Amino acid sequence: MTEIADELRIAVPAEAVRAALRDPALLARVIPDCESVEAIGPDRLRFVLATRAGFLTVRADVDARIVEPDERSLRLELDGRDRKSTRLN
Repeated sequence: MTEIADELRIAVPAEAVRAALRDPALLARVIPDCESVEAIGPDRLRFVLATRAGFLTVRADVDARIVEPDERSLRLELDGRDRKSTRLN
């Protein structure tokens, strides 16, 4: 399993960030290569991401979990699996 850790500080009120991360329609518009996103439970989302690489389209199912360790921070944990790559017609 590959683990990537990064930190991002955003100069907006924390509640605005929390609301945005819980809005599937907003996330679908702002996440690159997002085909779909759906809420699958409290603080859980499922994405389908698709990227073209030459004549292939690579799709991945990604489950996301929003974790709030304290009132000043938020963590988004992602777990992704490749769907089978498909040839474009």
